[in-house]
Amino acid sequence: LNPDGSVDHVVWDGMPARFDFSIVDDAQAVSGLDATVFRVEEDGVNFVRVATTLREEDGTRSVGTPLAPNSARDALLEGQSFIGPIDVLGVEYKTKYIPVLDTNGQVVGAFSMVRQREDALTSIRQAMQSMLMMSVLVLIIALLAGFFLVRHMLKPLMSMTRSIGQL
Repeated sequence: LNPDGSVDHVVWDGMPARFDFSIVDDAQAVSGLDATVFRVEEDGVNFVRVATTLREEDGTRSVGTPLAPNSARDALLEGQSFIGPIDVLGVEYKTKYIPVLDTNGQVVGAFSMVRQREDALTSIRQAMQSMLMMSVLVLIIALLAGFFLVRHMLKPLMSMTRSIGQL
């Protein structure tokens, strides 16, 4: 755990070849993000999904599918975490990948948390629209308050003007 609370790798000696889905389902329930556990293949280069919340078109989990050769895989192979946009199974995602190391420091797998880029952009757009609406509302309230304050301040002057006009 880094001082800022982030995690840049996990040490897990004896990473199993198979998982039940509770680890990724629990991660998704807590974070709202899709979660995946990868295991490094015997070739030491390729990663395969062993547990995931990602689904194929037919609704089955995308278990057994490889991590495509990309900048995330390159970073993981160097024992580094990766944050950025990646195409995952044909869909663009905002991602964070964290390497899993054995006690000897060798990369044996990875964890990833992903969110569809479009979902993330929609959330950002909705937040910006809400902030804009709140800003307009605050501006209208400020203008109305200013109008009534100026009117109240000018009331004695208007009264004096009427009195002088009657003389």
